[in-house]
Amino acid sequence: MHPSGARQVRAESAATVLDSIRLLLQKLAETQQAFLELLHEKSEELRSPRAAHMRELVRREQLFVQQLSGLEQRRADILAEAVQRGFSSGTLRGLLQRLSAEGQKTNDLLTLVKSCEGVAVQIRQLSWTQWIVAQRASAYFKSILELIANHGQKSPDYSHGAQRPTVGGAILDASA
Repeated sequence: MHPSGARQVRAESAATVLDSIRLLLQKLAETQQAFLELLHEKSEELRSPRAAHMRELVRREQLFVQQLSGLEQRRADILAEAVQRGFSSGTLRGLLQRLSAEGQKTNDLLTLVKSCEGVAVQIRQLSWTQWIVAQRASAYFKSILELIANHGQKSPDYSHGAQRPTVGGAILDASA
């Protein structure tokens, strides 16, 4: 094959990879933004007592997690396709930088990658915050249930093992 023909085939391969990356990043940005909005809504719901609405938010959250997992798989497929076309890289950013070095216009996609990374950080922070709130709420409700189960008496905890049942909440048993 003539060198100019080989360059043409390589440029077409690069354009195909870039189109795949563009579609992935656009879908990722759209999905992340919608997920971020859902997490903000969920944060507001954590402050209110509407359990039915919270269940709906959790259901929607699970759908976003599935969508993001699918996009992660698509990313892996694009990277594998790029390797087959001779553009080896372990990340989309690295792949775009490599394509840029070969003369492809990738600035808009690199900007989109940076934006998606920023939204991913926000999603991670909100998710951790909500997890912490849920863990603390669970511990609080566990304490309340223990108080109810023990008729308002909290067992003294002098050991680091399991709590011992109490009678009257006193250190010394009156019948001893």
